[in-house]
Amino acid sequence: MNTTLKTWIASAVLVSLAGCSGQAPGSTEASGVNMRTKFDALVTSEKELGLADKYASITEIPDGKIDEKLVGTWVSADGDIIYTYNADGTASAELAAYDLKNDVTYTCIEIDGKKVVCEDTVLDHYDTDGNITQTPVVAYSTYEVTDNALYISTVENTDETFSSYTCSVIPLYKADEQGNAGEAIKASPIAIETYYGTWKADKGTFTISADGLVYDGGTYALSLDSMNRLVAEKDGKATAYKAAVYYVKMYDPETKTIESEGYTLNLNYTGEDENDKPNLLPLLDDWKTDFGWNDYLYSGTFRLGE
Repeated sequence: MNTTLKTWIASAVLVSLAGCSGQAPGSTEASGVNMRTKFDALVTSEKELGLADKYASITEIPDGKIDEKLVGTWVSADGDIIYTYNADGTASAELAAYDLKNDVTYTCIEIDGKKVVCEDTVLDHYDTDGNITQTPVVAYSTYEVTDNALYISTVENTDETFSSYTCSVIPLYKADEQGNAGEAIKASPIAIETYYGTWKADKGTFTISADGLVYDGGTYALSLDSMNRLVAEKDGKATAYKAAVYYVKMYDPETKTIESEGYTLNLNYTGEDENDKPNLLPLLDDWKTDFGWNDYLYSGTFRLGE
């Protein structure tokens, strides 16, 4: 399937949800935007919006118009993700770290109080012989603009070949004429409450709360730095992890009914050499040792428990 670059970014494992620091290590005072409340407001499906198989092109949308609040350049706190919406209905999504960029045409609509940006794209379907059939479709994302921050989430589509749906809400910040979003980032920090809960995986379980991160009888003080990283500190050693929260649905391949759904948390860290290891190492996969990865990458994916 070939969708917009924005759709790919929203599903990428390494997309971070954290902004600049909203709390000091060990702080119990809530501060900033809890991104899980944005999931509640933005995550939806084409069926729920009444958009399933409705349009093949944005030119078919009778009430589409450009939202002036969306026009501009929006960047992630680490500068890796860049969305630009122009007043003429053209737009681009860019993943700077991988030198990927996609240009599209767009329009905006509102359904049941949800603002939706609509983009022309195509779906690629492969048959058993490897032949490709392309189908023009409209890709949808819900969004919210608040205090020079843009929160955007890919709408679940209705493709019957999918067996799962993974959704993130990406926070982006309005850039000024020089391309700097520093002031917008400071005005809308991400709250550590975004990561609260008991997170489980085969390698172990840990809990994040106002007390910090508790794992294996030890407590790690937590903070968010200006590079989109969740910093865990204990006994004088601190590791800054890229952290991303997702909402995942798994479907039965035959009945297409939901088998399971809920939040997952991805943590990853890339070391400079073989001696640079993260302080939550027992919870993480070692990609270089176990899978022959080029970089010293350590990562783990955890399910939110009851």
